[in-house]
Amino acid sequence: MLAEAADVLSDQLGVLLKRLAVVVRPHADRLEKRFLERLGKMKFTALQSRALAELTAGAAARILAGRSGPADFFESVEYHSQRLAKLNVAPASVVAALGEYDQLLAQVSASCRPPILKTISGSAISFTSASC
Repeated sequence: MLAEAADVLSDQLGVLLKRLAVVVRPHADRLEKRFLERLGKMKFTALQSRALAELTAGAAARILAGRSGPADFFESVEYHSQRLAKLNVAPASVVAALGEYDQLLAQVSASCRPPILKTISGSAISFTSASC
């Protein structure tokens, strides 16, 4: 269902997601490692942590860096969201976990010159090339 909705999303969103993949991909493995460590401290199980990791910008970057499109990422999000529900992870816990990932991504961005996530304001997000 979510993947089907992605097919009707604007081309502009597709371009934005591809740009996200380009700037996040070089950092995705390090981000995922740190994210999984944080999830362990938050008492998520290994199965829950793996499913949560598939909902992140790093997962999007991994999927979109290849020949896959936004629909493939949204299909993965839908699958792993259902998996989290079956693993009895409350929606509020998912939000809290993804907030941790956002903090890690912000730290990586801030360490780059210029920051890779330049502006996040409402729906306006810009990405820059950076050396980190």
